[in-house]
Amino acid sequence: MNIDITELFKNCSGEEMQSLTDYFHSPFFKIPKRLTKLHEFIIKNSKAGYNNTLTLENINDEFYPGEDSDKNYANIRKLLSEYKNKLNEFYSYYEFSFDLITKGKQSLNWHQRKNEKGEFQKQFSKMKETIQTYSEKDDTYYLEMQQLYSKRFNFIDSSINELHNDAGYKINDYLDKYYIANKLFLFQRFTSYEYTNRIDIEHMFTLSHCINEHIERNKDNIFKNDPEIAFRYLALELQNKGFNEDIYREYVNYINNIDPNIKINENGYYLTLLHTLSKIINEGHSEYEKEVIKLAELMEKREILKKYGVTFIDLKIIIESAIGLKSYDWALDFLNRTKNLIKENNSDNITNLLSAKLFFFKEEFNTARCLLTKVKTENYLMYFDVKFLELRIMLIQNELLAAIDIIELIKKYIKTHKDIGEHFIRAYITFADYVQKIIRINHETNNIDSKIYEFKKLLNNITSNSFNFYAKDWFVEYLGTKTKQDVKK
Repeated sequence: MNIDITELFKNCSGEEMQSLTDYFHSPFFKIPKRLTKLHEFIIKNSKAGYNNTLTLENINDEFYPGEDSDKNYANIRKLLSEYKNKLNEFYSYYEFSFDLITKGKQSLNWHQRKNEKGEFQKQFSKMKETIQTYSEKDDTYYLEMQQLYSKRFNFIDSSINELHNDAGYKINDYLDKYYIANKLFLFQRFTSYEYTNRIDIEHMFTLSHCINEHIERNKDNIFKNDPEIAFRYLALELQNKGFNEDIYREYVNYINNIDPNIKINENGYYLTLLHTLSKIINEGHSEYEKEVIKLAELMEKREILKKYGVTFIDLKIIIESAIGLKSYDWALDFLNRTKNLIKENNSDNITNLLSAKLFFFKEEFNTARCLLTKVKTENYLMYFDVKFLELRIMLIQNELLAAIDIIELIKKYIKTHKDIGEHFIRAYITFADYVQKIIRINHETNNIDSKIYEFKKLLNNITSNSFNFYAKDWFVEYLGTKTKQDVKK
């Protein structure tokens, strides 16, 4: 049996390691001497430049010198199990030591158990100030305040002559806000599920009408004091009603002019706006691509990306908006600045894919192809990005037989993956069908004039159709270029 020391203490800083050693030597925690001895032995071997692996024999020689290690296997295994349990206990104590709210709650419990009403009141006021000072005003804030007032309500109830100070009023208010904030968040999620997957979950939008009516009745007060509810409500309105200029501007103005004294979940609100803009653009409003770039620059300027990181989807939205504006160099610079901030473990995979897309639009097709070979398609969004990029390169380079093979792979993939949203399928299949028509025209039409006529007819068909399928703008531009090339012939 081996122990990997680096695995036991992975991601521990020097300060945390010192605190761990202090913990094992603290008389308050009453750590058994055998565990303190084991800890010292492990630390000693870790510092001595060993290969960071201890064996059963190493531990046996330390605790049972001269004895057969096989005979002590069960004892050593138990010792290690106890040690790991103490490590987990330390983790909880360490986190607790920095959590002012949790410590404050336990202090309230102490005063309540000792029936110390005066001290309880002092701690209650201190806790209230702590939550209001250090917490973002979100659903967690409402929950903490509701629980705080509930503790006081259960210990120090108001008299009938002091109903205006009764904690029940506060509990009711915070409970309502916690409930509404969470329901709005879930409604946002459910709306996204319906948009991206083939599922109908209308039955999950319970009490949505009541919540909307409550917000509309109290809108001025909510927008002044409760940004969590206001932002989620506006975002949901944009999701449900499609693009609405007034609602969008209301969201943007609200996030830019919110009271600076109110702590907010700025990362969440900016990302909500980013994803809402993406949906608006996908519905045909490409003029809002510039808003995405402004938002990305603002998030970078305020160090939101540096503090919170960025996901594949976030970067994809930003990079594709830059592509729509033909700001390829800006996008490459932005990608290079943020690639180390990607949250997913496969950051190289994501960087290669987005870089390939940018080099494709820079018409550096060989570089794009090289990068695509390094991409592992881990979900359907990545799969379609890779396959359709390959398909476009094959069209440009006139590799039509290979293009047919790619289309067949795409259609088989769609048939075998039932979780892809209907609008995605329609967008992808429409593009693939138009590519097939181009291939058919090339194969079946030998006369140049006839070919030009067929291409123009296809182009007119696409431009007269309001449906915004995958890469429509690129496809229209490609068809126009293809027609001009054939004219020159």
